[in-house]
Amino acid sequence: MNIYRNGGGNVTTILSLLSDTKEKRSVQKLETIINFYAEDPRLEDIDLINYILSHITLACVSPGSSKLLPFQKLRELSKRKGLWARKDRAQD
Repeated sequence: MNIYRNGGGNVTTILSLLSDTKEKRSVQKLETIINFYAEDPRLEDIDLINYILSHITLACVSPGSSKLLPFQKLRELSKRKGLWARKDRAQD
């Protein structure tokens, strides 16, 4: 629930942090969102997508943030089985 309050509940709100005129506020929110996700290693697919997108967005507004995972780690997370599979194709 804290993830949603901080703007990390969906793709649109995460990306909207790119347009915040107060860069420090965006950085703080994104780092907070990443911390919330990091507490649960068994994320559902949509949460993992939001977690990865939060990293990408944070890298845009604060490339030197200490909260950013290395690119290779994000790449490994994105390869998780089923993450990008369409549900309607799974039935074929």
